[in-house]
Amino acid sequence: EMVRARHDPNFRLDAIPLDDRATGDLLAHAQTIGVFQCESTGAQRTLRQLQARSVWDLAVANAFFKPGPATGGMAKSFVRRYRGEEAITYLHPALEPILGPTQGVLLFQEQVLRVATEIAGLTWAQADRLRQGMSKFQAREMAALRLAFVHGCQRKEPDGPDFTPEQANTLWEQVAAFAGYGFNQGHATAYADVSYRSAYLKTHFPAEFLCARLADHGGFHPPAVYMAEARHLGIPVRPPHVNVSGRKVTLA
Repeated sequence: EMVRARHDPNFRLDAIPLDDRATGDLLAHAQTIGVFQCESTGAQRTLRQLQARSVWDLAVANAFFKPGPATGGMAKSFVRRYRGEEAITYLHPALEPILGPTQGVLLFQEQVLRVATEIAGLTWAQADRLRQGMSKFQAREMAALRLAFVHGCQRKEPDGPDFTPEQANTLWEQVAAFAGYGFNQGHATAYADVSYRSAYLKTHFPAEFLCARLADHGGFHPPAVYMAEARHLGIPVRPPHVNVSGRKVTLA
């Protein structure tokens, strides 16, 4: 509303370009105080590591910041691959269609489901049980599921992936470590869309953006942090004054 009142009465947040270079620069440098889901020290570190610039990058960062990739032991390798510093490899060629978009690394819950059903031949019920995580299993159930998974990966029929026993066991260990800690891709992407639009507003209308943040009782940080960020960006912040202040934080 402030942007429309002060700059462009026809401004529509759902019509912004999703490849805005200035917004990409802000994200890649993690100058994201006030930006939805991107404010914590850990989230900012992830944005810098991945050099995030787009909605997809933000979706990946959302998922990568969750415990799943670290639990699966591929976090450092993923960063190098995402930045083009390491060649992408796969435990088995059959995994490329599933893990190709995420540089050969398990990142989203949907990938766990696809690995379980398409590679290991598990039922959807078994796959969803696996997705929920090992902490929910009794020892007998986990042993049975592991046996089905490992045997399924070694199927030799025409549509079977034909893994070696070592490959099958390695894939199980990766999936078992990741399951229960991954992020849903649809959820991550929806969050990322809001994050990108927040970043666009901060990039192009920082005074309006931070004023709205403060007027709406802040966000991840206390109000003092947003006031400090405004000053850092060269935006004067005046204290409350009986003669000029509004009911909420306002723009002069």
